[in-house]
Amino acid sequence: MSFNGKAFVPLVSLGLLFTGASPAFAAIEVHKATEIQPYTASELQPYHSTEVPLYQSTEIPVHKAQEVKPTQPPSSQKGQAKKVDPSSCYGTFNLYVPGAVSTTDDYVNHTRTTTISPGSGKLKSWLTINANGTYVWNSSWDKKVIKGKWKKGDADYPVILLNAQEHKNWKIGIDKRKNQVYVWDGYTYYIGIPKK
Repeated sequence: MSFNGKAFVPLVSLGLLFTGASPAFAAIEVHKATEIQPYTASELQPYHSTEVPLYQSTEIPVHKAQEVKPTQPPSSQKGQAKKVDPSSCYGTFNLYVPGAVSTTDDYVNHTRTTTISPGSGKLKSWLTINANGTYVWNSSWDKKVIKGKWKKGDADYPVILLNAQEHKNWKIGIDKRKNQVYVWDGYTYYIGIPKK
């Protein structure tokens, strides 16, 4: 039903039709929808890149470092060289493995462990260095007697045993204060006490 351009609809359900009650009406305005226009996309233009020129690197000059020559301990440097006297190493020596103490820090658990390794005491090993350029080493490590030659070393290690224990060259140094020699291969060392 319409009145003055407005539509009226009943607000009650169909069930009221049979009760005899008069229906109630409400005014509803009807609006005309505007027409929706379809979207027209603009034409996409392809992208035209510019040409990137190739990079031509320049040659990098190579710097040549100066040659580094190893230095010798102060006692064996030229101009300060001490006279090498291997005679202090002659004789027969009982060999010992010295004791050692080391500490290890554990930063995670905040602890420090001290390890004490006692020396071996006298080994069943001895070494004789002769003035004629020969040596005899009764090696408890190799479990045999090794005979060989030695050559002059430097002021710190006047004698170098050639092809000795473990087929290594061993240096012999002297400690005059304690009247003993050191037998050293660069990693391991023994102490030699003169045999009486």
